[in-house]
Amino acid sequence: MNTPEEFLRIIAALQQPPSAARRAALLTLVGTQGPSFRRAGARMLVFENGRVVCPLSGGCPQEDMLRAAFEVIQTEQAQSLRYDAQQGMDLLLEQGCGGSLELCIEPLDTQHLSPALLQAAACVRQRQQGWLATRIGAHSEHSPRWLSSADALPDSQRSAFAAGVGPKPQRMRWQAEEWLLEPFQPPHAVVIVGDGPGVLSLLQIAELQGWQSWVLTDWHRRAPPAGLPSSTRLVQAQPGCLPADLPLDAQTSVLLMTHAVEKDLAWLRHFAAYPLNYLGVIGARHRGDYLRQASGLGALQLRTPAGLDIGGESPEALALSVMAEIQACRSGREGSPLSQGLGSIHP
Repeated sequence: MNTPEEFLRIIAALQQPPSAARRAALLTLVGTQGPSFRRAGARMLVFENGRVVCPLSGGCPQEDMLRAAFEVIQTEQAQSLRYDAQQGMDLLLEQGCGGSLELCIEPLDTQHLSPALLQAAACVRQRQQGWLATRIGAHSEHSPRWLSSADALPDSQRSAFAAGVGPKPQRMRWQAEEWLLEPFQPPHAVVIVGDGPGVLSLLQIAELQGWQSWVLTDWHRRAPPAGLPSSTRLVQAQPGCLPADLPLDAQTSVLLMTHAVEKDLAWLRHFAAYPLNYLGVIGARHRGDYLRQASGLGALQLRTPAGLDIGGESPEALALSVMAEIQACRSGREGSPLSQGLGSIHP
């Protein structure tokens, strides 16, 4: 599926299309079986001038998908595309996957975007949860619908919707048709408390991921470092006195790097009350042991020393280590080598 960040990237591209590229095609992966490079719900946007946003694959199927996308743009007729043992299997084998894929391709006019897509993007930006339902099949359009609550549905449809809701995208029968139902979470947010040489690298990685980023610091006493991403929010705050719009939910990761034990402890006692995705502290092992004991937080509640053991001592390597651990926690993974795993490489 698309991450919330990828979905917002696609909508932003549609709202600010390339010059002389009013028409586009939206490809939605609506079903997979066996090994595949992405899961149901993943999307790729293709403009008539050839620009691609959020590519689905780097191999042979990508080229065939682009061919079909340009055909949809030209004809302005939606298509269904399938790769399996009966058709397109050679492309999948060349890609190295070998599973089956089913896609819906819909023509788009950037001047008349689907209200459901715009509503979904607005809700995701405002950190509201909801579901996007996309009709599957050979239709003139796939008619996506944004559902913020099952209560908005008639009684006859509510039970079918509720039965289909799950943590991952899934297909379901609804209104006598087949739909892909996708749960959408808010984009990930990273809150960094403190400053230091590694902050800039952390923020740059967050920007590449499309994550929201906040820094609680005393940079008002000096100029922020050059190269600070423009999307970063700088805030002067103390434990118990935070901005009302600071995200502190299950889609938020907090990293403490004040380099002062008592400051870190005060922040830990404050953040422990929130259902965060990740709470970590930069520092030595003995320092982390003290913070766990003083705060009463267990090893899974408090990650310290923060980061995965990848070696390296530079601020950039530290940032990569910490952000990798945050992503692993977000995906419910342990951060172990893929080469040593036995299950699916997808969350």
